Amino acid sequence: MSKLYVGNLSSDVSQELLHRELGDRAIDVQNIVVNKRGFAFIDLPDQVALDKAIEKLSGLKINGKEISVEHSVPRTSRTRKIQIRNIPSTIHWEDLDSLLSKFGRVDSCEQVATESETASVNVVYHSRQEALAAVRELNGHNLKDQQLRCSFLPDNADTDKTVRTRPSPFGFGARGSPDTPLKMLVPASVVGAIIGKGGSTVRQITQLKDSRARVDVHRREGPGSDKVATIYGAPEACGAAAIRILEIVRKEEKDNELPLKVLAHNALIGRLIGRDGRNLKHVQDKTGTRIAISSMHELSPYNMDRTISIHGEVKGIAEAEQQITEKLRQFETDMAAMSQQSLYPGLNSQQMQMFPGLQSPTAPPAYNVSYQGNSSSNNTQETVTLLIPSGAVGAIIGSRGTHIRNISRIAGASIRIHPPDENEEKTRAEPTPETIEAENADADRDAKARVTIVGVPESQWKAQFCIFDKLKQEGWFGNEEGRLTTQITIPGKLVGRIIGKGGVNVRELQRITSSEVTIPRQGELNTSEEIPVSITGTFFSNQSAQRKIRDLVGREIARMR
Repeated sequence: MSKLYVGNLSSDVSQELLHRELGDRAIDVQNIVVNKRGFAFIDLPDQVALDKAIEKLSGLKINGKEISVEHSVPRTSRTRKIQIRNIPSTIHWEDLDSLLSKFGRVDSCEQVATESETASVNVVYHSRQEALAAVRELNGHNLKDQQLRCSFLPDNADTDKTVRTRPSPFGFGARGSPDTPLKMLVPASVVGAIIGKGGSTVRQITQLKDSRARVDVHRREGPGSDKVATIYGAPEACGAAAIRILEIVRKEEKDNELPLKVLAHNALIGRLIGRDGRNLKHVQDKTGTRIAISSMHELSPYNMDRTISIHGEVKGIAEAEQQITEKLRQFETDMAAMSQQSLYPGLNSQQMQMFPGLQSPTAPPAYNVSYQGNSSSNNTQETVTLLIPSGAVGAIIGSRGTHIRNISRIAGASIRIHPPDENEEKTRAEPTPETIEAENADADRDAKARVTIVGVPESQWKAQFCIFDKLKQEGWFGNEEGRLTTQITIPGKLVGRIIGKGGVNVRELQRITSSEVTIPRQGELNTSEEIPVSITGTFFSNQSAQRKIRDLVGREIARMR
């Protein structure tokens, strides 16, 4: 069975309409699946039927829109095979070979039998990048008054895999080998233009024929002249979406010299540049672009990303972006084990499997900079206070304390639960009869119990995860992802350094971890005491913020010695 992809369908196209259109053209169809986003998949008996269907449907208009038809290729495919259709029959094959060789080395070129006056060929390039460049340039290319149609062909290696990866439940590609998102900077002034009225423009970007990526523009991400746009999808999909966004930025800013700005972690930059800058120079020479990387002096404790600015023509920028992001993805694959271990200190790979989601790509990325400090030791006892709804105390304790004892045993931590502060009750004025009912309702909704957890980092992760998970099972978070508040303490003398000038460190910490962090002002505390820091967020954002704060405290203590 062979599968056909049909795109650019209007929203009112139904399965019955497609059946009728295909039946009128004597195309034998076994199954049709229509997606409301404007595309469909059609199952055909074999490859011969598929080629004939593409030939007959090319240029067809349905409900006033010309549809696009091509072989269905998995988004994760790395195929080097392409098909070029609608080639004029009068062209000399030497001219065709010359045209194909412009994009790289051609391993093979075979003519496909057709019933039309035009010709079709199947081409195999030496590399994926060469095939991608050919598809981008040749699809729609005018050759002797004929508009070429060019698309990828499925690779046998895609179907020969004995184990098929399942989609990640978090929507980041295949489980176990997720597509690394592409992060780029865009001027804050053009965020509205990128999103479009009612999100129309960003939807068009995600539905591009050569993109099909998901784009998130973080327009609320703190003050600044640039905002981050994160693009999820296959590598070529991310690249196509990034180039389309760059075109919008240049048009809005009326400046065709603006570069594409891609973000990459500082730990990857050295390998990208290469010895004596050879790797970067090779990319620049091959693509005709100029590439600049931001200085290390612009890094902050909570943001280790550096900006890669690619200057040049759009075509060259697209090629350079593909080569750079391919290298970055390869480097990240090599560092995967290290980065997971850095993000979840004290947990080895087998222990991490005990907790569903800990290996999820939704967890904030963390390539830690190693240092010698007390907080980095996996054997250091840490104390965390977790605030939970008072009504959930019974569920956490369990019948005769069985559940809380199990958490303590599994995590290897000491856990104590304290009811809502009774001292507050003693200091309040005597309530009047009219306010008793309202206060009782408020107390039921707002009262918090304090869960104190003492243990090494590994124990903290396990205990806090078990408590979060139990609250979710009991329905305290509803249909939303749970958010709780934790409290850790830091030395009062380090508060100023943790907050940063004008609060820059805290704002950056909140942006990176997607949590809310509250630290008392330095003038309101005794610097000789341990100062509480409150962190509110989901499990992953909360844990990431705790770790990063402790790491920064460890660095500052080591620096003061």
